[in-house]
Amino acid sequence: MLYSEKEESGTTERRYILENEYLGHEDLGRDIETYQEYSAFGERIVSEGAFSRLGYNSQTEDELTGLTYLRARYYNPATGRLTQEDVIYDDGFNLYAYCDSNPVIYCDPSGFARLKCEYKAGNKTARGREYSKHAAERANERGFDSQIIDSIIDNNYKSRVKEIDKLTGQITWRYQDKRGNT
Repeated sequence: MLYSEKEESGTTERRYILENEYLGHEDLGRDIETYQEYSAFGERIVSEGAFSRLGYNSQTEDELTGLTYLRARYYNPATGRLTQEDVIYDDGFNLYAYCDSNPVIYCDPSGFARLKCEYKAGNKTARGREYSKHAAERANERGFDSQIIDSIIDNNYKSRVKEIDKLTGQITWRYQDKRGNT
């Protein structure tokens, strides 16, 4: 989403970038104005820069209450529960559960029903190569050696590897580059 904001001397343009694991907006000079990281259930872990009402799951956050507005219901990331019961009665036995208590596999951007989410990674990231190139150029300007610059560029081409714990059967995912580094 691109919007313009009028200033006395002209127009300042800002671009919003919404990714699954990154939420921030930057000016056209690519300086990050807002950076936020969230836990799986939506608790804000890191918040740098100006406050942004766009938060977890790209939804509106209420700064005063800490609740996230999902259009149909409010969600409390501190408890991992919705504040009103599910009117469709489709989320199992607990009508206040968010994403069937599994926000890693499911998402609920509307507040009506959980959906199985697909996450983009590596070279599937929109414009990922462009951002890697920009980061490599900045690193070169600052005098980093060629090995570090190569790792910045190659970092966008990580593949997702599924690992299953032999004792518990629990599935975990890790990302590795073409050299096998994680």
